[in-house]
Amino acid sequence: ELFHGPTFCFKDFGMRPVINLLSYFAELRSRPITLLVSTTGDTGPAAVHAVNDASNPLLTILVHYPHGQISDFQRKQLTTLQSNYV
Repeated sequence: ELFHGPTFCFKDFGMRPVINLLSYFAELRSRPITLLVSTTGDTGPAAVHAVNDASNPLLTILVHYPHGQISDFQRKQLTTLQSNYV
């Protein structure tokens, strides 16, 4: 079962290693990285929560989603997270 991550989506398990690698290289090079994400589903919330959990001030994320075309649950996952990195 791959839906026990923070966003209840299997994409949590794929997104976390990618974000951790980006965080590692941002620190290694002392250069900020801003991710630009466009989503209509589960990928955006998984990316947002992975960046937040990385807690790296050099790594931030900006997410775009189509108004009215994602579920309320997904919208709330994207818009209610209190984070300096999102």
